[in-house]
Amino acid sequence: MHEIQFAEKEIATTEDKILELMVNADARDKEVKAAQAELKAEAAEIEKEKIEARQRTAEDEKQLVEWRAKRDQMRAGVNEDLLRHYERVSKFRGSGISEVRDHKCMACQVMLRPQIYNDVRTGQQTVICDSCQRILYFNPANEMQALEPEHKRSRRHHPKIDAPQAWYYRAEFGDAGEVFLCMHNAGGQASRHVFDVGTGRLIGDILSREGDFRQAFPEDVTGAIRLNGSWSEKEMENWGTEMPMTALDSLHADLEAARYEMSSRTTAKAEKPAAVPTEQAAS
Repeated sequence: MHEIQFAEKEIATTEDKILELMVNADARDKEVKAAQAELKAEAAEIEKEKIEARQRTAEDEKQLVEWRAKRDQMRAGVNEDLLRHYERVSKFRGSGISEVRDHKCMACQVMLRPQIYNDVRTGQQTVICDSCQRILYFNPANEMQALEPEHKRSRRHHPKIDAPQAWYYRAEFGDAGEVFLCMHNAGGQASRHVFDVGTGRLIGDILSREGDFRQAFPEDVTGAIRLNGSWSEKEMENWGTEMPMTALDSLHADLEAARYEMSSRTTAKAEKPAAVPTEQAAS
C-alpha cells in the first residue's frame, strides 16, 4: 500500500510538471509568435531604410560627380603653385582659406598689418596669412563697422597747436603716395620724418630745417590732416626704419576718427536750413 501511495504521488507530481511545461510552452509560443511579428516589421522597416539609403547614395554620387566636374573646371583657372599651397595647408589645418574681418584673420585671430589688410580688401593679389599660412579673402557683407554711430562715439581729442611734436596725414606725398608725417621742434630747428601709411616704414632721410615746423615745412602741413600722436625722440630712435604696430594702429584709428568727424561736420552743414530773409519770415 505504501508503494502504491508513493507511486501515485510521483505520478501526480509528474502530471503537475507536465501541465506546468504545457502552460510555459503556450506562453513561449505566444512570445515566439510576437517576436516573429516584430522581427518581420523591423525587417520591413530596415528594407525600407535600405531603399532610401540607396536612393540618397545615388543622389549624393550624382552631385559628387557634378561638383567634382565644377571643381576641376575652376581649378584649371587657378595657379598651380597656389593650388599646391592650398592643399598643403588644408591637409594640416583642415581649411586652406580664411576670411579677413576687422583687420584680423578669423581662423588664427591674428591682427594683420594695415598694408596686408588693404591688399586683401582690394583683391588685386593673392595674400597669405603670415601666422597660419591660409589664403585670405574679404567679404564686404561681413565686414564689421569700423566706426560706431555718432551718438555712441566719445568726443575726439584734438592735439595742442603749440605742441613740440605734431603728426599729419597726407593722401599724396610725391611718389610715396599716402604717408604719415612727424614734425618735431627742438632747439630752434624743425625735423621731419616720413612714414608709409601701409607698412609704417621710414621713407627717405630725416630732414631738418631752421625755425618752427610750420615755417620750415609749410608745403607739407598745408592741406594735411592733423593727428594725435606723441612719442619721444628716444622712442622713435628705437623704432629704427619702421614704426611698431601699436603706433601705426594708433595713427590709423585716429585718422578714421578724424575723417568721421570731418564727414559729420559736412553732413551737419548740408542739413542745416538756409537763413530766411526777414521780410519772408515776417510774411
